[in-house]
Amino acid sequence: MHLGFQSSVHSDHSHRRCTSHSQVYGFTISSMLDTLGIDRVPGNIDATNTRKGNHAMRIALGLLATVILISTSHAAQKIEEAGTVTAVTLYRGQALVTRVVPVVADAGAIRVTVTGLPEAVSGASLFVNAEKNMEVRAVRYHTKAIGEAPEEEVKLLDDQIAGLKKKQRENQTEQNILQRNHAYLEKLETFITPTASVEMSKGVLNAETLTMITTLIFDQRAALLRKLLSLSEATLELQQELNLAQRKRSELARSHSSTLRQAIVFLDKNDDADSQLTLSYLATRASWSPTYNVRGNGNLEDIIIEVGALVHQTTGEDWNEANLTLSTAGAQLVADGPSLAPLNLHLGPADAQIYGVSSFEKTLKAANQKLLSNKKSQRGAQERANQRGFQWAMNTAVQDLQQIELAANAEDLEVLRRSFDNKTSSLAASYEIDGKVSLASRHDKQMVRIAKLRLPATVFFEAIPLLTEEVYRYVELKNNSDISLLAGNANVYLDNEFVGSADVPLVARGQTVTIGFGTDPQLHVTREFLSRASKDQILGSKKEITYRYRLVLENYGDRNVPVRVLDRIPMGTDDMVVTLGPLKEPLNTDIHYARTQRPQGILRWDLQLSPNSARETARTVEYSFGLKFDAKLSILAGAQKTPDASQRLEFEQMLDQRMYTH
Repeated sequence: MHLGFQSSVHSDHSHRRCTSHSQVYGFTISSMLDTLGIDRVPGNIDATNTRKGNHAMRIALGLLATVILISTSHAAQKIEEAGTVTAVTLYRGQALVTRVVPVVADAGAIRVTVTGLPEAVSGASLFVNAEKNMEVRAVRYHTKAIGEAPEEEVKLLDDQIAGLKKKQRENQTEQNILQRNHAYLEKLETFITPTASVEMSKGVLNAETLTMITTLIFDQRAALLRKLLSLSEATLELQQELNLAQRKRSELARSHSSTLRQAIVFLDKNDDADSQLTLSYLATRASWSPTYNVRGNGNLEDIIIEVGALVHQTTGEDWNEANLTLSTAGAQLVADGPSLAPLNLHLGPADAQIYGVSSFEKTLKAANQKLLSNKKSQRGAQERANQRGFQWAMNTAVQDLQQIELAANAEDLEVLRRSFDNKTSSLAASYEIDGKVSLASRHDKQMVRIAKLRLPATVFFEAIPLLTEEVYRYVELKNNSDISLLAGNANVYLDNEFVGSADVPLVARGQTVTIGFGTDPQLHVTREFLSRASKDQILGSKKEITYRYRLVLENYGDRNVPVRVLDRIPMGTDDMVVTLGPLKEPLNTDIHYARTQRPQGILRWDLQLSPNSARETARTVEYSFGLKFDAKLSILAGAQKTPDASQRLEFEQMLDQRMYTH
């Protein structure tokens, strides 16, 4: 029996520990077998004795297992350590914190208590990694309340609070009595007034008595109102004193009591060498957002982008000298991916209103948001038990989207296609910050620099004379760095002077982005309405009108400037044909512009403005367009319908495209 017991022990030291613990209980394995009447060296025994022996053996083995468990439990070494925060992966809304905990102990069973976990820790997210000479058996999250407020101070505050509440009740009782007295005076006055009128009409009025009663009513009313005012002010003062006393008691209790948060790690150690384990956990109340400083010189040939992060960290623990990684992904603590459920469709009348009162765009947006929300929940799930609910929610959201696709009419499908074409894909990016970072747990946001990029730039200027006479600078930047840029706000500087803020969209590696640098005071543009055709030309049942415009671009600077000029003509409809007239200055031939903006009536010229070209030498662009429609109709100013949701959606998609491609 000793051989079997020793087979799980790898050192004389451990063997001595286990043997000594078996002797603590006053017997050895051999003595236990002797007590039960079991031969340690089997001899020739009959069948009855064999059955008895087997039964006794089972009892002995059960007792043996109990002894081993008790011995192991009492043999476990106990270590209590806070450990050191060495690494943090900061996500949007939570942080994965890793602590290194030293394990200095002999071989055998060990219980490690990791103390000082933060207030915002998620107990379900704890996991442990250990070195090769240790095996982790289990990890548990444990909390307990510690500390009590001083009894004497609490009692004094409780007595004060009770006294103030008693005064409030007495005050309220006195106010009630005074209000009833005031009501009695009101009734008395109501009785006297008609009585005096009757006596005056009969000529039997007792003026002295009436005067006395009136004076009494006035005096009593004035006294009652003064007392009620005094009691009202006393009520406010008592309430303020009570609030202060209750706040003091709450602060006293809070300052002397807190919750101790611990991780209990059970492990087996195979040797006596010093080791360490890493405890990781998720903490809420932590997030970050990207921020940029974009800096350019006078000619905008060299653009520097300082990529930073604004960190919000109120987890309840400080991260001192830790390795920091910023991530847009979610902490995934569940290994399984989602599963796909069958799609069920239901048929109904052809004229059924499948979208309810919402427009198609709102319905589509709501379905996409629902799917996105459920995706985040599924990816961020901390426990396997929650996966079924999250996966079902994802499938129901996808079912909504598929039903919208299958039930949409031709017009809705066009909106759906545009929405799909312009959907910005989510990007799971991670940024490892060089060096160690310290971030205290505090309410104000803290800045962390991610990288400093020097990107090649192409400069251009953009003029929209229909909207403004100012001309704006832009640079096209190609992201040839090793990192992707997330959508965020940028502070833009030109020659170290702040020129304004701009939006930076999601920019993957190798992608080009456009960033504005404010207006150029040396450039000016105007739009002139030259003429409308002298008379309407009636062509059968149609009417045709021609309009002519001139765009004037001036450059007061001393260098050549590339300018993109944008204007527009109406979009054609079933009732109206729009024709662009001959152009001396040809429109831009960019494929993307020709496919997306030109069909929507947007005109674009790419021009070079010579130095000092202003007034008489200014660059001009003239164009004309014709409208042909039913002769019985006319263009009505101010009678157009308010742009609907689909037109707003198209405009916002154009803005998104503009940030990437020109």
